Amino acid sequence: MAVATNRNSRRTAMILGATGLASAGLFGVKSAFAINPLDIIPDYANVTPRTVMITGANTGIGRAAAEQLCTAGHSVIVVCRTIVKAQKTIEEIKATFGDKVTGNLIPLECDVSDLDSVRRLVRDFRDLNLPLNVLVANAGISLNAQEKGDEFTQRSKDGFELTIATNYLGHFLLTNLLLPDLEKSGSDSRIVITGSEVHDPSSPGGSVGPGATLGDLSGLKSKAPMVDGGPYDADKAYKDSNHVFMLELQRRLKAKGVTVTANSFGPGLITRSAFFKNQNGLFSRLFDFATNDIFHVAETVDFGGACLSYMALSKDLEGKGGLWLNAVQPGKPVFEQLQPSIEARDTKKAKMLYDMSLEAVGLA
Repeated sequence: MAVATNRNSRRTAMILGATGLASAGLFGVKSAFAINPLDIIPDYANVTPRTVMITGANTGIGRAAAEQLCTAGHSVIVVCRTIVKAQKTIEEIKATFGDKVTGNLIPLECDVSDLDSVRRLVRDFRDLNLPLNVLVANAGISLNAQEKGDEFTQRSKDGFELTIATNYLGHFLLTNLLLPDLEKSGSDSRIVITGSEVHDPSSPGGSVGPGATLGDLSGLKSKAPMVDGGPYDADKAYKDSNHVFMLELQRRLKAKGVTVTANSFGPGLITRSAFFKNQNGLFSRLFDFATNDIFHVAETVDFGGACLSYMALSKDLEGKGGLWLNAVQPGKPVFEQLQPSIEARDTKKAKMLYDMSLEAVGLA
């Protein structure tokens, strides 16, 4: 009975935390990047055609962005867990948009939690002999937030906790392997990392439940259930997997003198996509109803896709790296540059994490 009560209290707190976003003031000072990304979509037809690789492009904001970009004349490499899903996604987009699809859609397969699958993706991409202007590390999972204790730990094929393997390590490897391809594509090549405001324990969403922290990183080296070496907590694992290497990546790119930039973003709270499929079904329906129909603090999938498209193509970001943008007025289409978490800005920890990650994925 005590467990059920605690779970119900925590679920209530999650709803209150999400709905409290509307009046929380969020992360502070507004910037020059405060825009409605939905308004910018027509501008992408005037951008020189680019090739954009999007992982997790069959559902949610990845799918929405793929639709927005290919109907503006850009080529999209549709990366999904299986080639069948990628091909089906392309067929559906073409059936829906018809002649409006003026850019190429190319299917490729990758399970980003599997490091060998990531390496195959890179080989398959290079076999196409295409340029790569933008890499979007978008695929992600969020496992059942109620699962706590090491017995609930799900592992990747390489032995890492599945959330970290999918949301972070696989994309870390993919990014590093494709850097030469991005460099060859010339100026304004971009790396875009999809994240969430919950990486910041001081944010309304990040303050509900255990806060993100990577601790001393001991768990990464030992393949423990959690990066900080603590007991498994699915909710914290998701928070820990967000926004963990973008700033250090940008510092290293700048030090190399290359023109590739790295930025990350959060599309806000989007409940009407497949992202919540691993959560408790009853709670997910309640949460969806409360955030969308009562408090009106959730964002739409199209808005999230427009945020992704903005990060990939907007001239506002040309030559700019190390930025974190997030949906800042829940239920309203506003996207703005903000400060990432204190831990994300810890340069010493970021360097240590990056070096340890190179070793973990076999690049050191």
